[in-house]
Amino acid sequence: MDIMKYKKEDYENYLEKLNKFKEINWIKNHLYLKSKPNFWTILEYGEGTSSRDRSAHETRSSRMFRWLLDANETHNLGNAFAHKLVQQIGGNYDYSPDKNKAISSTAEYKDIDVFYIDHAQKICIAIELKQFAKEGKSRGFKSQLDKYESIVENWIKKQKEPYTPYYIFLTPLKDKPSNDKWLPVGYKEFIAIIDDVTEQYINKSQDRYIVDTKKIVSDFRDDLQRSVDLLEKDNSEIKNALTPEERQLTIDLAKEIEHGTDTKYVEKLNEIDNDPLNKDIILVIKDYLNVQNKAPNSAVRILMRKIHRYLSGGIELDPDLGTEYHWKDTVAPLNKQLIEKYNLQFDRIQLTQRNSQGIYLFHKSGKYKIYLSGDTYGDFPNHNVQLLEEAKPENILLGVSKHMPINQFKAEDKLIEKDKISFKDGEDIDLKTLMEDHVLVAIKEMNDKLVEEILKK
Repeated sequence: MDIMKYKKEDYENYLEKLNKFKEINWIKNHLYLKSKPNFWTILEYGEGTSSRDRSAHETRSSRMFRWLLDANETHNLGNAFAHKLVQQIGGNYDYSPDKNKAISSTAEYKDIDVFYIDHAQKICIAIELKQFAKEGKSRGFKSQLDKYESIVENWIKKQKEPYTPYYIFLTPLKDKPSNDKWLPVGYKEFIAIIDDVTEQYINKSQDRYIVDTKKIVSDFRDDLQRSVDLLEKDNSEIKNALTPEERQLTIDLAKEIEHGTDTKYVEKLNEIDNDPLNKDIILVIKDYLNVQNKAPNSAVRILMRKIHRYLSGGIELDPDLGTEYHWKDTVAPLNKQLIEKYNLQFDRIQLTQRNSQGIYLFHKSGKYKIYLSGDTYGDFPNHNVQLLEEAKPENILLGVSKHMPINQFKAEDKLIEKDKISFKDGEDIDLKTLMEDHVLVAIKEMNDKLVEEILKK
């Protein structure tokens, strides 16, 4: 893209809008939490897109809630959190500041996120936690909550004395549960509980490790607030303010800020206003644009099918998007001639899930894969050409191609129909040149890196 596409007045108008965005409350809070050291942020505990991500988030969160509720844990606050939580839903549960062997708290008890028991006061609390996922189904029951209620009831039946159960459905925005016995609690309400406990007990505690406890609790409070902001924020002020050209400028600026390889747009912006906060605001807007615009790019989807056909030794996918494929049906052997020519250790290819805007090449061991993809704006490759290890619970990045930089090419409908693609800021090339001079070279680069890594082991 030619730098002259954006004139001085374009940058001036854009900066005027950035200054207005700085006054939006959810943006200010986002930037505050982003700049403040937070343990959960370090763990990438925030929004997740895949079911695996959501599962990991909820597991960590469950363990944190369990720790807060358990009177025997190292916070030395007794049952303060459990006491306040039962109060929140209108129940009765006496506060005790001491450790108590009659109390236990378990994370993931028979799939219940948190199961809390006080044998002395004869109560139990079942908590089902949801962050970015919805209430699930369960075989043999109307809902997930019905199953967990049955588990709690069966547990109570086994006790020698009756227990009072409390069922809590804990979600960021206080979602309504399908089962009326489960009482909804929102993150805002739990944040208020944290604030009460902090004021009444933590700030007055003389425990030798209370500073550490306060930091842990405060970090978790901030992350709960971050989850609420993420789901509750009103993006209309950004959506309505930015023109399509300004959205593209945001994307161009954000890519330079994130990767630092070329800063021509950023330098032009800084000539007018060099406020460091501008970069932070731009990245926030970029994230918003990514969330809002997940529409598949037809040129990229066609490109992926054509790359698949070029690499495949079996399936020849129809480039016409009118022909639909399930991603599982796109598994194909890698062309044997290419394997021999480039001495590749990878033997299968497959389109990615969802919009099929990417391709995986799988290693013959099944432990590694090469990933390349384009994005909703037609940029290719949008995540470099990556070498990944399929380790649980998530992929491990082993390397990225130096030969094929991020967003090197632009896919456009009129070009891809003619088996062509363009350099981001330059000439058009045909698909064969793209494959032989760029894609296959990058694949070979990642293949050789893996061989080198394996030999080191």
